Order: sequence, then structure tokens, then C-alpha cells
Amino acid sequence: ILQKVVHPYIVPLHFSFQDDINFYLLFEYLGGGDLFHHLQARGPLQERATRILIAEVTLALDYLHTVHSVVYRDLKPENVLLSLDGHAILADFGSARALHSSARAGGSRTIVGTPAYMAPEILLNVPYGVGCDWWALGVMLFTMLEGRLPFDAPNEAKMLWRIVKAKPHYPEGVQEPTSEVLRALLQKRPETRLASFDALRAHAFFASIDWDALAELRVEPPFVPTLDDVDDMRYVPDRVSVHGAELPPTPYKKG
Repeated sequence: ILQKVVHPYIVPLHFSFQDDINFYLLFEYLGGGDLFHHLQARGPLQERATRILIAEVTLALDYLHTVHSVVYRDLKPENVLLSLDGHAILADFGSARALHSSARAGGSRTIVGTPAYMAPEILLNVPYGVGCDWWALGVMLFTMLEGRLPFDAPNEAKMLWRIVKAKPHYPEGVQEPTSEVLRALLQKRPETRLASFDALRAHAFFASIDWDALAELRVEPPFVPTLDDVDDMRYVPDRVSVHGAELPPTPYKKG
């Protein structure tokens, strides 16, 4: 998938290679850290900041869905990296899958992704399509505004039950278009969910977004990661984990 996609809000894959043990992917360096880190450091974001970052992710998802018939399936703040100038870049395509164009509405039954962001149809093991990505976008929007998950619970079993059965307590003190778009994205049934770019683009929540300017990287990001220079790697972890296995520190860490 990454060999095919070219989009300003998707991490570029430059090339790949392998040896007898490992398979390597060389991506564009994105030194701004992941969105999850910034949410932890800053706390909940203002609606304007959230709107811009969510709009950038929305463009990336629409491109995957419409141009390549790809369902991403693991949208969450940890998988959204920030470029050095603060733009939201979609990364980590380990759960992505290409669907047949005729099966975009319901072409997979694999239970995959991060539980807190899984759509009800995934958990219920019924055929699903790209609508699960729009559900995850709603969960991420909620989390960015509130600093908590919409279906948070003391344990995973209870959380999964809430995703399928319970209504979230929507944020208070936000503007009506924000509440409306959250309700529309977090519909349990895919057929009633706000699950298309055209519908999202027309929603009042995005009324202030210039989509053409956004697509050309001409909309100023809400904040820029604090870096001393391009070699500042403060947001790069000393160790990274792949499927639970801890890898050694990167030899490219500054110092």
C-alpha cells in the first residue's frame, strides 16, 4: 500500500530492503513526535486546533478510501505523527488493507486494530468497510477535545461492551457543530454514521476549513513542535516496541 500512496498527510516510504533476519522500511523523518505525546503534554486541545488536525487526517483517509480502496483500521493519536512544521501525518500501516472497490461498505471481517478505537461492527464480527475509519476519527476527535476516551472503562471487557451498547457522555461546553459531528461519527450502525468525505466536508464543524488550501499545505498548523534544530530528536524514543518486542536504542539518536 505504501508503495502506491502519495499524499501530503501520509508518511512517504522512500524504499525498503531486507537481510537474513530483518525487513526494513525507510520513511521520511518526522521529528515532531506523535499526537498522543502532545495530547499528554498539552492536555485537551481547543476546538480550532482540533479542527485543523482532524481535517488533515480526514483528507488522508478520504484519499486512501477513494483512490486506493484502502481501509486503514488503526486510527489513533499514536499513529498520527507531526512533521517538523506541525502538520498531521498518518503513519503505521500495519493494519491497513486494500478492499475491492465493490466491497468498500463491507469487505472485511477481521478483528484488527486498537480496542478503544474499534468500531462496533468490528467487535460484532460482521462485514465492515471504510466506515470503521470514520468511527475511529470520531473517537480521536472526542479524545483530543476531552483528554479521555468516549467509552473509557475500568477494564477492557467493560470498555468493549460500552462501545457496542452504551452512549458516550458528549463533551460539555463545546459549540453545537462540534457536538453534532461527534454524534454523527459515533453512530453505532455504519449505515447511519457520517461516513463519507463529502458529508464531513459539508458539515458545519468544518465550515472554516479551506479544503483546497489544506490539501496544498497552506493552512497554518495549530502548533509547531518545540525543536532546537532539525537534528533535535527529543520526540524520538530511546527504545521502540514492535509487537511487544523491545528493540535496542536507535544508533542515530543525537549524542
